[in-house]
Amino acid sequence: MKVSELKEGMLVRPKKGCRFRQFKSQYMNSPDYAQLECHARRSPYPIVASSPVVYLGKMPRTELGKKSQYEARHAVYVTALGMRMRVAPEAWRNMEPVT
Repeated sequence: MKVSELKEGMLVRPKKGCRFRQFKSQYMNSPDYAQLECHARRSPYPIVASSPVVYLGKMPRTELGKKSQYEARHAVYVTALGMRMRVAPEAWRNMEPVT
């Protein structure tokens, strides 16, 4: 799906064969920074769920984002974890809206 198709409050799920995975970066300034990824290939990061997440909206740019073009700017609420997470920019192509 395209980021331009997102609307706040909509449910989004992985496409068939894909799963949500949680990525925690050692390079981020915040120890509780977690990012949601969605892909089919094997990954060392744990599977979070294949259940839908709620799109919350676009987040403000961080200090890290001012130094780098790559930044996860869109946030979702992951019901399986009960927490808000940013979404990796390349993950949207492996997701679809729940209709």
